[in-house]
Amino acid sequence: MQPEGSRLFAKIGYAPIRSYLENENLDDVEAARIVLGNYARSSLDIMVGATTKERRHNASTDTDIGRTLLFFAHAVYLPSAALCLAAALDCYNGMDLILETNTKEAEGYCIDIDKENVSLLCRPKT
Repeated sequence: MQPEGSRLFAKIGYAPIRSYLENENLDDVEAARIVLGNYARSSLDIMVGATTKERRHNASTDTDIGRTLLFFAHAVYLPSAALCLAAALDCYNGMDLILETNTKEAEGYCIDIDKENVSLLCRPKT
């Protein structure tokens, strides 16, 4: 991811992920697709591994702890992981939300598998 991720962030900053993937500089677009794509795939692998391990644990103890997975990341990297996870789970309703939101500190995405929907989790306005 580095140093390309840092170079792109220094140039584009906090912005919707679409700004990284669809800007005028084609070299930056290609670099963003590689950096964010690699991050997203790696994140998805970690999430699948964690949930698979938890499912095996629950099967052996007959404990139902629910179906919530919390994943935390930097405001630019988080949308790439959310986009990858939503696509893997066929939750296409709300993918534009992920692409177009300038994710702020302490915000995230709720990917609802049952409703096949994505929503933004916002921090309270003060």
